[in-house]
Amino acid sequence: QVPDDAPYKCGVVFFYHIPSTGGMSMKKWLNGVPNVRLMDGWCTKNMNSPKDMETCSIKYEMKMDALIDGISPQNGWKTTQVHLRNYGLVQSDDSMSRWRTAVEEVGCKFISTVMFRDPLSHFVSIHSKMSKKQTVAEIIHPKNYTKISQLDFFLYNLANRTITNPDQKVQLAMDLLSKHFDYVFYENHDSFVDIMTSLTGWERREMPKSNSHGGRVDYSKNEISSMLKGLKANGDTDFANAVKYKYEAAHVLASRR
Repeated sequence: QVPDDAPYKCGVVFFYHIPSTGGMSMKKWLNGVPNVRLMDGWCTKNMNSPKDMETCSIKYEMKMDALIDGISPQNGWKTTQVHLRNYGLVQSDDSMSRWRTAVEEVGCKFISTVMFRDPLSHFVSIHSKMSKKQTVAEIIHPKNYTKISQLDFFLYNLANRTITNPDQKVQLAMDLLSKHFDYVFYENHDSFVDIMTSLTGWERREMPKSNSHGGRVDYSKNEISSMLKGLKANGDTDFANAVKYKYEAAHVLASRR
């Protein structure tokens, strides 16, 4: 729910962009806010080594520190997205707390948000966009799963996992959502628009559609069965169910304040 004292005069909208959740549409919408420049933090696709991703993550955190350093009631709103080749929530835990404290200390609001999707449709969407198609059996293998898992991307982005137990990953992800995210959405971009405009006072605009897959994708029964088994074994199914159970009232997380 939107607090009674909204809209607020100033703050930072922090969007953690999970691939194939409609995030490019959300980014375009945020980037279209008049007189508010989106600070984008993800690096080019050729930066895939652990060292490159560390460099990219540190660069984003420095840019984020600079963005927040200039926030004040006189400067209005700032927006930012975290996407590929940045720290996941496990590594950015302390930074998220520091950024929120810095913004709120000057009387502004830190609004963090994320979008999730049905895990099976998310799997199909990611797989259909892969330039070098791997089979479902290859992708479903645990060593490749971070490429296609919402749960793993939320926790680690593209870095190696430090926890592989699915129950522990789900619990950690739910804890980090509760700790750091004000609004969690599940397949509901209209609610994202409604909530963000209500919180900020921005003029309401429809969200553009971007980066959608328009072709046909065919899978066998065995492949669908393998997907479902893999999603369950990795924790994605339980994570999606936990998110829906806790946050899906009108597909929107009521503010934790």
